Amino acid sequence: MGKKKQSKKNISSKPAKPVEKYLPQDDWLVWLIFAILVLVPLVISRVSFDQFDIIKMAVFKVIILALVIIWISRMLTSPKPIMWSWREGLLVLFLIVGVMSVLTSIHIPTALHGKYKRYEGFLTFVSYISVYFIALQTFRKRGQVRTLLEVITFTGAIVSFYEILQFIGLDPINWGDVPFEQRRSFSTFGNPDLLAGYLVLALPCALVMFFDDTNRRWLHGGGFFIIAVGLITALTRSGWIGAIVGIVATLILVGRALKEHRRELAIVGAAFAVVLVAVSIYSASVPSLSVTKKFKGAFTLSSGTAANRFEIWKAGWFMVKERPLFGQGLDTYRLASEKHETKRYVSLVRGGTVSDNAHNYFIQLAAGGGPLAAVLMFGFFFAWIWRMVQVRPRAPDESSRLYIIGGAAGARGYLATMMFGISIVGATSTFWLLMGALSGYTSRLTPEYKRADAARWNQGAKMAASLSLLLVSLAIAGFSVAMYVGDIYFVQGLKAQGRNVAESHAYMDKARRLYPGNGRVPSRLGQIYLNWANQAINAKNTEQFQLAIDRSIESFKIAVEAEPLEADYKVFLANAYGNQGKLDEAISVLEEVIDRRPYTVPGNYLAGQFKERANRKQEAIAHYELAYELSPNYMSLPSMLAKLYQEVGNQAKAAEYQKIAAEAAKQ
Repeated sequence: MGKKKQSKKNISSKPAKPVEKYLPQDDWLVWLIFAILVLVPLVISRVSFDQFDIIKMAVFKVIILALVIIWISRMLTSPKPIMWSWREGLLVLFLIVGVMSVLTSIHIPTALHGKYKRYEGFLTFVSYISVYFIALQTFRKRGQVRTLLEVITFTGAIVSFYEILQFIGLDPINWGDVPFEQRRSFSTFGNPDLLAGYLVLALPCALVMFFDDTNRRWLHGGGFFIIAVGLITALTRSGWIGAIVGIVATLILVGRALKEHRRELAIVGAAFAVVLVAVSIYSASVPSLSVTKKFKGAFTLSSGTAANRFEIWKAGWFMVKERPLFGQGLDTYRLASEKHETKRYVSLVRGGTVSDNAHNYFIQLAAGGGPLAAVLMFGFFFAWIWRMVQVRPRAPDESSRLYIIGGAAGARGYLATMMFGISIVGATSTFWLLMGALSGYTSRLTPEYKRADAARWNQGAKMAASLSLLLVSLAIAGFSVAMYVGDIYFVQGLKAQGRNVAESHAYMDKARRLYPGNGRVPSRLGQIYLNWANQAINAKNTEQFQLAIDRSIESFKIAVEAEPLEADYKVFLANAYGNQGKLDEAISVLEEVIDRRPYTVPGNYLAGQFKERANRKQEAIAHYELAYELSPNYMSLPSMLAKLYQEVGNQAKAAEYQKIAAEAAKQ
């Protein structure tokens, strides 16, 4: 009896888990997280050159600064336990490897801030992990998670509704020329591929809210329907694959509970089928919008975008082989791709573009940060998904289980999309917040998160850590705002070029100083001065020509200094030298370009021109032939080759190219 009493005493005296004190700052954090989920996907900027991603990046990082300030005040005044696990240790290791990748990268500014219009450099990964960590520490209540899923659902529906308007030709905004087929939908993301990734995240969230919320069920069902239609009209392979993965995962995990929602599923499914047929019929009249044609092309692996992707992935493998430890530098894929692009890829795109992204998130990370960085990041993703599988059956009620299923399915679908798509702040910010919120809400479920009692930490150490975190967040937000303002000045400079070149120069200088490490601004200024020089030639104004061409060369040199590995800026510089009559300088720059990027079509074309003028005709022929082989779009090349072959005495080749030129002229 004594032993039994002692046992009861031990059980009753076992310390209970401490109850976290809830303060107003916790509500502020939640509402700021909701603000990210709404503002970042929806915000656009009509006053900057990059109208989509740069404003999303700036808004995201400024709100993170506010989150950090509030979280620090919470931890200094009334600290609560910090939740952590070995999974977050993988993220810490990723950041350590990321620092080394930046320090050893082929271009440090790009590795820090990311490529223009992508912005997934090291500082953005710091932002992703920061917002995940704060969400992990903040979300505890079921109502918070429910609201988060609703926010994602309704924001996704708004984004998708605007995309559908674009698809049917009712876009109220005139976007001008776009870098893809006319009438393709891109909504507030600027690109169908980028849009599709976001919609894939939102789709399972909308579906589980449709199953769960009896009061607003048809509102959520309508949101699911709009998002699903938007995914069809986005016409992207990656989006369709991700949507299938997300929905199948949701339906499998919901399991037998689907019987309770047969009527709702039947109605939404029937409506979706009707719309799919209607969209297919409507799109058949517009070749660039054909759903059936796009679906067939999506699974044709020997040509089209699928063939391009294989060649891009080969280039990524070459990047990893060249720098297997810390990679080329995060988000430097374009700069490295110029060296490693395959001849087949250049031929497929006819020399018209350089791949700035791997279109495969694992390869993108492996090429940029090294294989270890990619393994650490994907190790975290898979560990997080596996934990969601473990905690789902242990959730306290059916609604909680649905939220876990929907959020985890959205994350799965997004990762599937990223194996063929591109990660950008507009969608990936939601991805990280979704993971952080679900981790926080389920933190007490087995396997539990460990709890570090911050109240017992040394106050001086807490102050030092808080100050460091604040300064880093302030610097990240400051850089992002400066880059955005610089992009606005860039637009002002472009607008001023027709009025006053000096005014344009002044704006461009401001833009360059606010966005260092970006050669695009001085390169564009160089083009403005080159146009001015051509006008001076037409006006026979020698003095103005000399001034303009000198400033053009100076601007292109600044662009090359900002991004030494960017081939385009060197090609522009060589062209300016050629216009000035400095053939040796022009040829020297072009040979440097071709040495690193042998399949550059404009580089070989210009090298042929300048070597022809320098009477190096055999070399000129070699450059012209390679340029024509890679890009038959250069219709002037056959006649130029015919002329050169005639001059060197090869009449057979001259006749061959004369025939090609004659046939091209008839078309």
